[in-house]
Amino acid sequence: MEPAAPMLLMEWTRGFLPPEWQGANGRVLVVLYRTVRTPIDTFGAEPLACLIGPVWTCLFWGSPMVPKASSEFWFVEPKLMGWNCNLQGDEAQQEGRYCLLYARFADQASKAGAKAAIDAACGFLYAYHGRNVAYMKLCELEMSLETDEYSQSTETVENPLVLPAPRLLAPEFEIFREAARLIGEADEPDRDRLSLSLRWFSSATHLWGPDAFLHYWIALEALAMPDSTNIRPIGEHLASTYQVSHDEAKKEFRVGRLYGFRGAVVHDGSHIAVPGEVLTYLAALYADVLLSVLSLPPEGWARSAWKQHGEVVDRFLEAAF
Repeated sequence: MEPAAPMLLMEWTRGFLPPEWQGANGRVLVVLYRTVRTPIDTFGAEPLACLIGPVWTCLFWGSPMVPKASSEFWFVEPKLMGWNCNLQGDEAQQEGRYCLLYARFADQASKAGAKAAIDAACGFLYAYHGRNVAYMKLCELEMSLETDEYSQSTETVENPLVLPAPRLLAPEFEIFREAARLIGEADEPDRDRLSLSLRWFSSATHLWGPDAFLHYWIALEALAMPDSTNIRPIGEHLASTYQVSHDEAKKEFRVGRLYGFRGAVVHDGSHIAVPGEVLTYLAALYADVLLSVLSLPPEGWARSAWKQHGEVVDRFLEAAF
């Protein structure tokens, strides 16, 4: 069998589009994965395509040319950062089977919905076919349906200058040491629960949008709600931290309304954009509750975060329901 000729970028990105999308308005998010364990002598070379919700999905055999780019970020203390993007041309991939997913969007405001739709389509593919159907992500592109324009997504880096500085002065680090000691000396069930909570919190810091919100909230539930879905223990920890009543804490820190958005994500599939200020505030709530769980002196992180971001949080919660 003759090896497949390399498929040019335009050939594989536009060649598998459904006819009704050709020449339409708007843009398309395109994600390409390598598919594994589907040899041509068993399954043939004919493309397989279908809609998964709004996502056009195509499995094809070939050797696609994939654009290569690398991003370099560097940080110089105290307030300087740099960024450089190196475009390295297109590179032919090894001949094989590939999974291609397309989702249309009208503008940047609706791009999050397209990305969520592709993630959901991947979830369905994995549930039905297993992990190998979209084993390795090779690239993510945006393309116009009206012109030959393309753009490529590169690594996302959060601006460190908007994040809090590590607290490494001697008195602050002593409190950190004490917190670490208390976690290490906790009884095994409590230590396991704290470890689970901290793993969810860690994963949240590398995510954005509703996914990050949900990871932060699960971290909070694992930390302070070990026996039920009742959010009252969170309010009680905050009430103790700020020396107010439970009702006052619940009202001031919007615990019930934040829980309501968690429900909208989990039960209604909400994928509306979540501002970074909301995530910062949720992380501050978690830090307050963590100190309370460990019976350490309060530091008032949530109230401080509210002073900076409270208006944004309230506007978000009003728009979310």
